[in-house]
Amino acid sequence: MKHQRFYFIREITTILVVFLFLNPLIQAQFPAFPPEDATSVIDRDQMMWQLGITFPDLPSKQADNHRPVYA
Repeated sequence: MKHQRFYFIREITTILVVFLFLNPLIQAQFPAFPPEDATSVIDRDQMMWQLGITFPDLPSKQADNHRPVYA
């Protein structure tokens, strides 16, 4: 029983240490405050990043095999 408790405490401690060290690295993509010259694109990119939304990489119109004939 003591061994199980020791392993549990060690696992929780390891998870906390890893989270504390990785958290600043993960959040370092955008500054804490927006820059003075923030554009709507910067604002949109930060909101999408915070929500975890990514846009798919789409092919160009010339390389798309499923494009309409008139496109």
